[in-house]
Amino acid sequence: MSDSQTSFATLGSPIGTIIQISGSVLVKSIDGNERVVKLGDSVFYGETVVTGSAGSVTIQFVDGSNVVIGGDSVVSLDDEVYTPADVGDLAQDSVTDAEALQQAIADGADPTLIQDAPAAGEDANGIGEQQRVDVNVDRNQEGALPSYGFDTDHSVALPSFGYDTNNRFSSFLSGDETNSVSTRDQDSSADTDNNLSISLNQTDQTVNKIGSGGVAVNLGGVDADATQVSIAFSDGTTSVTTNAVKNSAGDWVVPETDISALKDGSIVVTATVTDSTGNTAAAVTNLDLDTSADSDDTALSVSVANSDTIVGAAEAGSVSVTLDGVDSDAETVT
Repeated sequence: MSDSQTSFATLGSPIGTIIQISGSVLVKSIDGNERVVKLGDSVFYGETVVTGSAGSVTIQFVDGSNVVIGGDSVVSLDDEVYTPADVGDLAQDSVTDAEALQQAIADGADPTLIQDAPAAGEDANGIGEQQRVDVNVDRNQEGALPSYGFDTDHSVALPSFGYDTNNRFSSFLSGDETNSVSTRDQDSSADTDNNLSISLNQTDQTVNKIGSGGVAVNLGGVDADATQVSIAFSDGTTSVTTNAVKNSAGDWVVPETDISALKDGSIVVTATVTDSTGNTAAAVTNLDLDTSADSDDTALSVSVANSDTIVGAAEAGSVSVTLDGVDSDAETVT
């Protein structure tokens, strides 16, 4: 026996074997000795099983039934937990072993050395200080299921410890476990299909002075969960913003927007969509704003070629005029 093994006394033969274990689990023998157990270790009648906060253990009894013990539990392996079919044999073994134990004590033997530990393991002190609760156990024909804090009867529902306790344990013994998976859609974009668009009614993307008082734009691809759609017109220095509204058909419509306060030139038009989860998406287009026939920095001017601006009879038939500052998009000059 190694130094890490603990000697302990028992009453009779093993009544079960540990077939599943998780976390810290120790067993206290009838003489008060504690041992940390592992898969394949035996347990005996009258012993107490103690589990840590993250521990659990499954014991298969010699009659083929099982018990599952969850975390932070203290369970005594007595008649409430295990009553083997072969009661007579176990009782006889227990009586015989009890008599042998009494005789050994009478002969001066140390009773704690009668039964060796099944295998080396952690020091029992390694399990740490625990919050322990007493556990009562209901017994049926094929399994024993623990419940907490009150006397059990046939009308009390018994908790499970991560497995489907259907009084058969077949899925548990086969190593199969049924997991319930909850899924939810994650919305990380305000433009799920990546098809948000904005366009002008004007085919040439140009807005003149008359049209600048009420510019209309069209939206497409707005997601169904959109909560706000705003349209911004910017000349690079100044911007005008308007909000779209949802009509009775569920479409987003942009009211006509007055952009006459913006300076002539290229105007950037941006549609920004915000959805119900706070995501945003944007679509951009451009328009040319042209509200004046003299829109650049060179002033429009006209002058007569004659240096003294006086046209005599000889010059009246061909007066020469010079123009400056005419915009490049001019079509007619009179």
